[in-house]
Formats: sequence, structure tokens, C-alpha cells
Amino acid sequence: MAKVLVADDSILTRTMLKNIFLEMGHQVTEAIDGNDAVAKYFEVKPDLVLMDLVMPEKDGLSAIKDIINKDSGAKIVVCSADVQDFRVSEAIEAGASDYITKPFDKDKIKSVANKCLQSTALDEVRHDITSDRTILKDFIKNGILRGIQALSKMVDGNVKVSISDFRAIRPSEIPGYIGTQCIGVNYNLSGTNVGSSALLIPKQSALEVVGTLMGEDVSGHEDVVHSVFNEMGNVFINSFLSTFSDLIDTQITFDAPENVDQDTLAIKMESVVFSEPVSQAYIVKGSYFIDQMEFTMFLVIFTDIKIRGYKYDLKPGTNYMIIDANDEKRFEIFKYMNKRGFKGLCVTRKHPDEVRNLVGNDKMPVVWLTTEEVKIPNCVCTVNVPKIAKVIQSYYDKVNNVMLFIDNTEYLVETNSVGIIEGFFDELKANTIKNKNILMISIDPTFLESGSLTMKDLKKIDV
Repeated sequence: MAKVLVADDSILTRTMLKNIFLEMGHQVTEAIDGNDAVAKYFEVKPDLVLMDLVMPEKDGLSAIKDIINKDSGAKIVVCSADVQDFRVSEAIEAGASDYITKPFDKDKIKSVANKCLQSTALDEVRHDITSDRTILKDFIKNGILRGIQALSKMVDGNVKVSISDFRAIRPSEIPGYIGTQCIGVNYNLSGTNVGSSALLIPKQSALEVVGTLMGEDVSGHEDVVHSVFNEMGNVFINSFLSTFSDLIDTQITFDAPENVDQDTLAIKMESVVFSEPVSQAYIVKGSYFIDQMEFTMFLVIFTDIKIRGYKYDLKPGTNYMIIDANDEKRFEIFKYMNKRGFKGLCVTRKHPDEVRNLVGNDKMPVVWLTTEEVKIPNCVCTVNVPKIAKVIQSYYDKVNNVMLFIDNTEYLVETNSVGIIEGFFDELKANTIKNKNILMISIDPTFLESGSLTMKDLKKIDV
């Protein structure tokens, strides 16, 4: 017999759930709202909690956070009317173990309850539910990075951003979340996916930003403010959305921008027609800096994008080997991981200009495997393994999330020796794991077949 806590403000739901668990031979305690649920949890110390998300006084998500904060081992099953409800994924992220949807299925409730009661670790369940949200968050983060890089070029200044909040939100909740009068620009999305994306900035901040960029007072000239902000928005959104095209197999285009505020945006978003219902948008609040000027900006994306996972999902702290004579394919992987936010360092026989062109980064640090004495910015020219090792270690000391790509392994062996290269690789592999970076070593299949080099403890990349 287990102790079960059923928390729901509906007496009908509580009674139904109570009867199911009594039938299973368990002891049941009821709670009528979030505050009652937290109090009863620490009074009864139940083995399992069934928690409704929408309750008065304290909602289910807040109650889950309060419980998990004091008892990380609590087993809580979320009850929701909609599995797509953004609160379900937030509850799982907060520590809930699983979910059931209304109207309830008796067999499903028993199955989930038994799984939770018999399992001590539910990480797999949590991962399945939160993976799409995590990947989308990663894409949005990298899209913002590319957006501010484009803005920096546009305004000829140093644009930076500090993200203070990222959340799923219902369109109707946007005005209350923002809480201040904004001007904004919205883009209708089309192509592989539909939806909308918008940028909003508090009106006073817009006056200051545009006034600073124009070098004059623009108060009372709302048309000028909208025009300049729309130009900035075009640059930002174009770079932002290109991230989705690059990282997942989708092509998104956008129409000419429309002026909106926080109220009209919410209304407009709710009018978007999807082939399948989409209940939530994602909103990112950030503090942006242009040189010494600071302002808040909100990015909202509302789309039917279905995340299918990363095209190439190389994990931090892992060593990889790619057996491929195709230059284009291995540099595609390297470029892809750089666009995911990893800081690339390439050791290669290719000329640095060619590498940077392939990766799309004109400042990519390169170790050029050549005996020539050439001075190229952000490039070291050498075939000396100890020197290469020092360059790599220096980069590791300065930068986190490194993607180290060792290209042309066969040339390294030819200019040194098998023993030296194997020792060099062993040291690199150990440092990759220690620093939670990524190492990718490419090797020609014909060279590998010769058996002169032992490539062990490397995970093979299938392309």
C-alpha cells in the first residue's frame, strides 16, 4: 500500500482519482489547492502526488516547485487538460515525474502511477518531454547571437545582450507579462512553417535608442521611431530566422513588417491559423547594450515548428572520429556545431582563408599545417606537435565550449611519427573530457585501413 496525495480544486476529479487509487489498494489524502497540497505533502509524506496545474491560491506549478525545492525525490504526476500546455513542460523541468491528461483514462492512470511508484529514476521520461523545448531554446539563443552580430554591423557599434528570461507563454498573457507600453514590429512567417515573430521595445527606450542613433531628439516623431526600429528589426529577424534554416531542415521566410504593440500583437498571434493547434509562444526578455546605452527588448516567436532533433548532435566532453575523404561533409559538421554556439578551432592543411570561407567565420582561429613562414591574423603556421598542443591548451584556457577539429591526420603522421601523434591525441582526448569540450578528428579511410595509426576511444560519426 502506498500513500497518495490527490491535489485538485475539483471535488469531482478528486473523487474519481481517489476511487481509482483506493481500488488499487492505496491510502489517499486530498488537497483542494496549491497551498493545501504543499502543507499536506510535508504532513503526510506521500509516495506519489497527483497535481492539477490550474488551482486557486497557489497553482500546481508553484506547488511543485515548493515541494521539489525541499524534497528533490518527490514523485509528482502532473494533471493537465492539454499535453501541449506549456505548463506541462515547465512542470517536468521543475521536477515533476510524468503527466496524465484530462479526461482521464483509468488504465493510463494506473500505468503511470505504477511506473512512478516502482521507479527511482525518471530522467528518461523527463528528457523525452523537455527535449524539444531545450532544443528550441538553444536555437533561439543562437539566433539572438546572430541577430545582435548583424545589428552591430548595422549601427557600427558593439551590441551585446544579457538574457534575463525565457519562457513559454500563451499569446493572451503577453500584455500582462510585458506590463509596459511598447512599440514593436511583427513578421508573418511562411514557407516550411507558418506563424509570426515579433520584436517589442518599451516606448521610452525606443525614443532614446533612435534619438541616439539619429543624433537628434525624435520626441513627437513616431513615424521616424517606427521606421528606424523597423529597419533594425529587419536586420535582426533575418539573421535570427536564418538560424532555423541552418540548424534544422526547414525554410522560413517572412513578409513585410507590421507595426504592433503588446496588445495588438497578442490579438494578431491568436488569429494565426495552423494545420495543428499551437497553444503557446516563446518569449525572450533581454537587456541589450549598444556601447554605453542599455535598453530592454522582447523577442516573441509563435510557430508550428516541430523540433526533430539536431542534425548533428555532438556532445560536450566527447571525442569523435569521422572517417570520410569528403572535405565538404566534415567541414559541414564543423560549421554546424559552430552555428550551435561552440567556439571553433581548426588544425588543418587547408589555407585559413578557405577554412574561414567554408565555416562562414572570417575570424575563425586556425592552426595551418605548413612549413611556410606566413603571417596571417588569428593563425599559427606550424607542423610542430608540441607547439600545436600549446596553442590548443592556450585556447582552452581562454574559451569555453570549444569545438576542436583536427583535419588531415595523415599529414600530421607523415611530418612527425605515429608514436608522437598517438601521444598527442591521447592528451587531447583527456583534455576534451576534462574541459567538457568537443574533439573531432578526421581521417581518410584508406589511411585508416593501413593500420599504422591506432584510433581508439573515439566515437565514430556516421554521415
